[in-house]
Amino acid sequence: MSTKQTNCTIDFYHQLSLLLKSDLPLPGSIRSLAAGFRSSAFRREINQLADSVESGETLCSAMRRHPGSFPARYVEVVEAGERSGTLADALHELGVSARADYQVASLCRDILFYPVIVVFVLAALFIMLCVTTIHPLGNVFGELLDYTRSTPYIIVFADFIAANLAVIAAAYLLALGGCCWLLSGSGAANRLLLGIVRFIPGVAAIFDELTNARLCIFWSMLLKQALPDKKAFPFLTLCTDDRRLKKDLAEIGEKVNSGVPVADALEAGAAISPVIQLTFRHVPESRIPEELEKLSGMFLERASAALRRIGVIGEVVATLVISLVILLVFLSMFRPFLQIMTYL
Repeated sequence: MSTKQTNCTIDFYHQLSLLLKSDLPLPGSIRSLAAGFRSSAFRREINQLADSVESGETLCSAMRRHPGSFPARYVEVVEAGERSGTLADALHELGVSARADYQVASLCRDILFYPVIVVFVLAALFIMLCVTTIHPLGNVFGELLDYTRSTPYIIVFADFIAANLAVIAAAYLLALGGCCWLLSGSGAANRLLLGIVRFIPGVAAIFDELTNARLCIFWSMLLKQALPDKKAFPFLTLCTDDRRLKKDLAEIGEKVNSGVPVADALEAGAAISPVIQLTFRHVPESRIPEELEKLSGMFLERASAALRRIGVIGEVVATLVISLVILLVFLSMFRPFLQIMTYL
């Protein structure tokens, strides 16, 4: 799925939610949206969804036939929304959640794009120099000058590349294709990229803020719909891909079902934000949905600020690293040539 189609999916969630809130029939609402998207592939998928729903299928089962556009985690939320009668609200919150994830992936692509291009260009130049210059002149290096510390390794590496050029070229093209796909903005590429960047220092905090925002959004929606706790907590576990939070929500749901007040049960959840715990402890029950909405906005603002900060730091670090790599490559490759010229 392309970047354009990813945006189409986000818009589809928002627009279908608005139509359903206007009490329009689901099949007709889905079909009416198809004409508004430029992507012909996505229009076909939307029409297929409408056909399936008109034939009596649920929206979630129809979505499962298109995993590229509708990730399994989102389809589970749609299914829970259909069962609980909160489909319109669930679709709206899915749109908010999907857009936040897309913005994080987009920033990561912007940070990585320039360094990846430079690294592959340098690698291509290095391979070319190894095959056309360093490998043929290996004996000259040994006869005309005393080796620098790096020269023997460069000669050995150049000989290896020259002897295995076909394999090296294939590996290079495969790596280039993989990086191009990862930075393409497709749905699967975005999900993989988000899974990778989670392990980068400082980025994990952004995902924590987004997770808390998503939890508050869906929790507020369920409270407004007066959904019983027995149904609410299983629904909430579907709204996150954080394993710790899933486990805590499941345990909290069991305690609440056994009669423990929500505020008391939340204290045992290590993955639950202390701000959320304080809200349930000190805010009157009638105001909790409104306060959770405010908290979701706060968490999203924190995530946006962290994104901007990480973006600036990432660009600076990438520039420094690339400059250092270029300097080391040029010194390693051209110092022996300068010594040869001096010797001659």
